[in-house]
Amino acid sequence: MLFFRSTQDNRFGIATKWLFAKPTGDEADGLISATCLVGADGNELALPNEADVGNKTDPAAVSDTGDFSIIAFLKRISFNISGVLSRVPALGVGTLGGSVPVNMASSVAVQTVEVQGGAITTTTTSSAITPVYGGAGSYQCMLAVTSVSGTNPTLDVVIEESEDGSNWYHVYQFERVTGAGIYRSPRLPMRGLFRRFVRTVAGTTPSFNCSVRTIERPFDRPPTRFQAISRVVDPTVVNSTTPTYNIEGCSRIQISVQATLGANFTIALAGSQNGANFAIIGSVNVTGSGATPLYHTTGLWKFVRVFVQSAGAGSTIDNISIAAQE
Repeated sequence: MLFFRSTQDNRFGIATKWLFAKPTGDEADGLISATCLVGADGNELALPNEADVGNKTDPAAVSDTGDFSIIAFLKRISFNISGVLSRVPALGVGTLGGSVPVNMASSVAVQTVEVQGGAITTTTTSSAITPVYGGAGSYQCMLAVTSVSGTNPTLDVVIEESEDGSNWYHVYQFERVTGAGIYRSPRLPMRGLFRRFVRTVAGTTPSFNCSVRTIERPFDRPPTRFQAISRVVDPTVVNSTTPTYNIEGCSRIQISVQATLGANFTIALAGSQNGANFAIIGSVNVTGSGATPLYHTTGLWKFVRVFVQSAGAGSTIDNISIAAQE
């Protein structure tokens, strides 16, 4: 004989009860069925008729809370599931109108043309661009220059980022472009909420037909990198300086001074935490034409700039390259 116990705490006014299932059939074959329930007093309690299970006269469960029979509540669950499934189209639907849009977190790279192709003849700044993956990934930019015209034309392209779309900081500068070709940035971590491209054109009647395509990768975090190329420093003037650059997150800095020498001069690298108070963290004497490097690998400076510490008459600087990495 099988038995079931229904236990309720007597403190709530419900006594513990025992119910026994009276087996019938061929117990020798291990087949047991029950035609009734037997109460603790030995009296048989009739099983409900199968036709009454889920009887339509049961009060319907019209909400997810309330007093309903279990059967009525299961009916409600079944109805809700059926309603959801009825809105999902069958596999093989080939039309857009019959499809269901689903937003999914993607792990694949996304390629976007962020600066449309076309000729530019003056300095142009793109609108603010919102990254596909926000700040949760990396991006790499490809500058495609299809044609160039003019006398001594030059194109300098800088990637800038911003937290608010109004205050922008320098992130990466491509090498100066003077002819057609494909120019790529390294993979860069997205630090801001927006980015844009500043394209500076110079020369006599210059024209550059170019575009910028960006590949974004989610959940990819390459080392923080920075690159700037300044052409505004005059080595014949003490304290002639580059702009101040934000290199937050970088600990290794390399400077390369490309100069034509008259008299020797000294270039100094200065660092700051607030962009106002600077300290010299390295210097190099330029004693010949060509490239003169300066390396610095200590400290975590948020801002840096390069300036002329001692002047050299007759010298010129073509450019000062500042590269930094995490």
